[in-house]
Amino acid sequence: MKFKMDYKWVALSVTTVGSFMSSLDTTIVVVGLPTVLQDLHASIVHGIWIITGYKLMITILAVLLGRLADLYGRVRLYNLGFAIFTVGSLLCALSRTGEELIIFRLLQGSGAALLIVNSTAILTDAFPKKELGMGLGTSIMAVNLGAIAGYTLSGVMITYFGWRSIFLVNVPIGIFGTIWGYLRLKEVRIKPIGEKFDYAGSILYCVGLLTILLALTIGDPLSGRNLAVLAGGAVFFIIVIFVELRQPNPTLDLKLFKIRLFAAGNLTSFLNALAFSCGPFLRSLYLQLILGYSPLRTGVLLIPMEIVIFVLSPISGGWRIDTAAGC
Repeated sequence: MKFKMDYKWVALSVTTVGSFMSSLDTTIVVVGLPTVLQDLHASIVHGIWIITGYKLMITILAVLLGRLADLYGRVRLYNLGFAIFTVGSLLCALSRTGEELIIFRLLQGSGAALLIVNSTAILTDAFPKKELGMGLGTSIMAVNLGAIAGYTLSGVMITYFGWRSIFLVNVPIGIFGTIWGYLRLKEVRIKPIGEKFDYAGSILYCVGLLTILLALTIGDPLSGRNLAVLAGGAVFFIIVIFVELRQPNPTLDLKLFKIRLFAAGNLTSFLNALAFSCGPFLRSLYLQLILGYSPLRTGVLLIPMEIVIFVLSPISGGWRIDTAAGC
């Protein structure tokens, strides 16, 4: 019992570092984007993909990596994510063209996906149910702290050390996190026996989601070409539904959406992401390119919303779990 009580704090401390890092690089590039594009002589299309590519990998790989973690070990994949994220960050800092930076951001996003997916699972395994809300709330607080730090840190570092420093800052933290996680994290959950990986569902899901996201981000979303690509992505998802409903161990368990709280929570998260993700990107470009603000001033002006979320996350996390338990 003593091991479990001690381990939950170990798991929280290690995963908090990963959550902080992955969130930091979601926002740290937003404020620095105009400077990056100017230095690399890249276009706004490159800029969109430097931001979107990172989130694209997280979105596409989340479900797939979650299933792989169930089969092969959450801690193992989490530590792998730290290593990939660190290498990707170093390569981003060494990029010489917009195309190179996009490719290395995709690699970095793959590592971030491993960190994000498995950090929540590791905490769920480590914490008892009555304390899980506090653990998850603290993890969310680290995510928002990373977002706040990204906005302000990017302005400071670009001003004094150049834009490559916003990626290099991840390298020592990533090396520390990789070693620390390898030494301290332990597999608590017993791996399932006899379950097979759902290759068909995973491939169809990734292709369908990638197709839809490409249709929404490349060129005019309302053009005939993009609408055709979007329709193709929708067809893939219809096929996914039929395939996954017939799989004994599906990658995407659609039966979970019969649970009202689960379905409502996912819908709420989706709408929240739509509302909050696009704003900082557009405001950063407007403040710097139109109003002529410095990266540092721009970062400071993007902070207030994140501070509110940062303060309320641990409280709302505990309340959410307790309320659900009472129901």
